[in-house]
Amino acid sequence: MQVTLDVQKVDAVFFLYCATLVFAMQIGFTLLEVGSVSIKNTKNVLIKNVVDLCVSGLAFYALGFGLMHGTGGGFAGASGFAMVGGRYSSSSTEAARWHAEAFFSLAFASTSTTIVSGAVAERFSFQAYALVAALMSGLIFPIAAHWVWTDSGWLSPSSREPFLDVGVFDFAGSGVVHVVGGCSALLSVIVVGPRRGRFTSGR
Repeated sequence: MQVTLDVQKVDAVFFLYCATLVFAMQIGFTLLEVGSVSIKNTKNVLIKNVVDLCVSGLAFYALGFGLMHGTGGGFAGASGFAMVGGRYSSSSTEAARWHAEAFFSLAFASTSTTIVSGAVAERFSFQAYALVAALMSGLIFPIAAHWVWTDSGWLSPSSREPFLDVGVFDFAGSGVVHVVGGCSALLSVIVVGPRRGRFTSGR
């Protein structure tokens, strides 16, 4: 008996499985943040992390996916915004695979955004952080990921003229996620400053 596998279907299942694992990391990030803030701010952190995922999802769907995976030059993609187009909108197996990859990419984008969330805990207003989450997931992270993860990105080892003749090899996506998240978190805390009074006695 011969078994044939549809590569697109296998890819879609694998993307969904991996995306679920990455997405579940949000639970750990939330617990870490709750343990790092004052008791009075616990609910705020919990709600902020839920809103983080919602805002990140909308921003990535509307803008980020196109900037990250869309066809275009080496700087950013220029198609596929809101996943509109033939290969995304059809009922084909290829479209299902692209939707699974979109969820996978969103999981990484929201992970990068959550690094900023932990760094600025107790120092950002709710509205300000929602704006930061939208910018991170919809604009900043997708462009950086496009540079490294797509064949047309200027830092990609698969590009026609790789950076320094080698390009950037990003093992398991950790480089883009942590460089973007870490640099954004550093800039954010420089702007907002320390949590004054957080470690004084009686608190």
